[in-house]
Amino acid sequence: MNKNSIFLFQIFLVTMQGLIYLFSEKGDVSFLIVNFSALSVILSFLLSWKCRQSTYMRGFGFSIIVFFVLMSWIISFQIPLEIIYGNRVLLEPSLYLVYDFTVINKLVAFSSLMLNFFLLGHTYSYSKPIMLDSSDCKIKIKTYPLLILIFISFFVFFLTFNNDYSHGEVEINSISVASYGFLVKFSAIYLAFKVFNYSRVSGRNSLNFLYNLNFYYLILVAISCFVFLNSHNRIYAIMILSPIIFSYFLFYKKKINVVFVILCFLALNIVGLLFKVYGLADIYKQGLYISDGYVFTKFSFPFTAELAGSFYSGNILFSLWENGFSLYGTTFLVGLFRALPGLMGFLNLSQSTYDSAVIATLYSGVNYGVGTTAIVDLLVNFGPILSLMIFTYIGYFFGRIEIKAYSNNKSIYSYVVFITITILILFYPRASLNDLVGMVLFNLIFCKLYISFFSLRFK
Repeated sequence: MNKNSIFLFQIFLVTMQGLIYLFSEKGDVSFLIVNFSALSVILSFLLSWKCRQSTYMRGFGFSIIVFFVLMSWIISFQIPLEIIYGNRVLLEPSLYLVYDFTVINKLVAFSSLMLNFFLLGHTYSYSKPIMLDSSDCKIKIKTYPLLILIFISFFVFFLTFNNDYSHGEVEINSISVASYGFLVKFSAIYLAFKVFNYSRVSGRNSLNFLYNLNFYYLILVAISCFVFLNSHNRIYAIMILSPIIFSYFLFYKKKINVVFVILCFLALNIVGLLFKVYGLADIYKQGLYISDGYVFTKFSFPFTAELAGSFYSGNILFSLWENGFSLYGTTFLVGLFRALPGLMGFLNLSQSTYDSAVIATLYSGVNYGVGTTAIVDLLVNFGPILSLMIFTYIGYFFGRIEIKAYSNNKSIYSYVVFITITILILFYPRASLNDLVGMVLFNLIFCKLYISFFSLRFK
């Protein structure tokens, strides 16, 4: 099957899914709608991946596309699928998994339509040739000035970090959060510079990657991860570790089967769930057993239950949108503001005016943050038509930037954007994409200014 045939078949799937969404009605969860919606995304992904395999990206299975689609699929479909196959326990209001079951059909159909459009954009990203940019090929970027900024950010974080911080119980110091945010952004840029500087070196291997990273930088990363894991928080540790892992595959050009990547993701998801339940100290004492007191045990497959639980916030927001609620794009306007450090603090906007996760939490009535989803967050900001267009572009953008990063294109900005995306790639499906906007803009602006001062040009 050639690229044109794949693209046409995906358009057929999108058309069918669009009709299902248009004709979905409120009521009990539909066996047909849920099954077709879930299956159409799987088929579209397989087609898109087949198209990818016909390019020089063949074999590079450790992909931002895989993680984004896999996580989005679990969030969108696991709970509805379990319900239609008999697990009606998940509908109990006390479990906080389903807010309004009458809109599940339309929510599932729309989520599938969004993911199909995302994959359509991803497939299209392989249809255009890469224009090689040699403008950066004769420069080498100094990394020590950036390391100094990383160390300063770390020490401010470490000195202001409140020792009684515990995830979900005691809030972290605001200065610590801000300095850690800079640490994560600077770390991604540092990794991009390292990969770029050594992109011309032949005979690279996995040991080269670690050897070329500063020893004290690695110690800094290890300490910051331990601090957060010990406080029962995985999020901040993943934010700094993910770019390192993706940078390794980018540096080494390591090829890995996509099935193996998915299995590894599921295994790590199991570890992540056990960590959430038992914490760092007791995670290995309990084995794979989870006591009946946890909501995860109500699922047929409990080890992806935490991820699937984000369906609840999406269900709340979709129900609100059905009743006329809209944020009119303010969430993403805030994302643009975040590209300029300190601006949000100066504006002092209430999160309940722009943050769909806060709004979903307020409507849920629970005493913890229920989060949001990338799909429904776009919907309540821009409506269905514009959301579908944006998701198509995001699929194209993710695919295109990954192609550029793995190609012989020597533009430093391709590396910076790609590695910046990986900071939150494991959170975007269950969060707002407005953070992507702010992070990419900040890192690009900073990178442009930094290179003008700290790059060496050679012949």
